[in-house]
Amino acid sequence: MNRLLSLKRAKSIIERFEGARVLVIGDLMMDHFLWGKVRRISPEAPVPVVEVSREDLMLGGSANVANNVRSLGGGALVAGVVGRDDDGRKFVKLLRQMGIPSDGVITDPRRPTTTKTRIIAHSQQVVRFDREKKDLLDGGVTLKLGRYIKKNAGAADVVVISDYSKGLITEGLVAETSRVCRSLGKPLVVDPKVEHFDYYRGVTLVTPNNLEASLASGVEITDDESLHKAGEFLLARLGCEGVEAGAEGGQLCGRLP
Repeated sequence: MNRLLSLKRAKSIIERFEGARVLVIGDLMMDHFLWGKVRRISPEAPVPVVEVSREDLMLGGSANVANNVRSLGGGALVAGVVGRDDDGRKFVKLLRQMGIPSDGVITDPRRPTTTKTRIIAHSQQVVRFDREKKDLLDGGVTLKLGRYIKKNAGAADVVVISDYSKGLITEGLVAETSRVCRSLGKPLVVDPKVEHFDYYRGVTLVTPNNLEASLASGVEITDDESLHKAGEFLLARLGCEGVEAGAEGGQLCGRLP
């Protein structure tokens, strides 16, 4: 069951990122961290008072995928949506600072920029609060997004859909992106959400984690046999070329066909 990559194989994969161009389509997020210390309990309620000493903003959601590609030496393009708010402006600025073009970031005035704020004290997360709206995108925003994808997919070596179920990824968007990729001969890889599995029919590769593969297939994955049974079920269900499932640490992974 243990199929950890060899150091040589891992190095070979990483080196292939050099110069690769990846178009990442998905739910853009801002990861906001407040760091501090707790010295007392609030007199207003039995909750800790965090004295904030540092604040960090990081690219999250599908933008983190793009940033990882860039960090490995590849070139990344992003297609997604932010709100017409301060977090949206900060997001675009941070994206540009990372050397990632922002022309695929569409502004939707009807929704906030998805932002996850974590308050951390003494290396322990105290609380997290989210600003988000999961409604489907406005038709005009979806049209702009589709135009950007169609215009830029040809320049990419691979197209990735990173689905966080925040309202951007729909069955129609996946179908249209898949059609564009097939016409251009570009592979389309999906990092899925279980509730959207039926959206991904006909894509090149789907990469669920172990739990997602189990839930989507109805097969409890415990060994190689059950892993391949789940993979075969998902291949038949989606009609894609490959399914790759894995748990954290690489203790359970497989690729079909």
